[in-house]
Amino acid sequence: MTELKSAIQRRIDQCRANGIGFIEGQILPHGINLQTACTLAEYWSRYMDAEALTLIKKLPPHQHKTINSIYSRCMGMKRR
Repeated sequence: MTELKSAIQRRIDQCRANGIGFIEGQILPHGINLQTACTLAEYWSRYMDAEALTLIKKLPPHQHKTINSIYSRCMGMKRR
């Protein structure tokens, strides 16, 4: 778990320094904070979709549907 937290923090730091990554860029315009966007992006890159969907379910109702739709579309994409 510590490794995952470190990876998420690195992703947040990279986004702040170098610009936003693809997944984060898809989600951020919908009112999600950078930490949540980076967490979802890290889950996506590690194929941790169950954890991502659990986190998405905890979002406020006005964000849940949109973010769930975006993440679900991203799940169908090739991951590095």
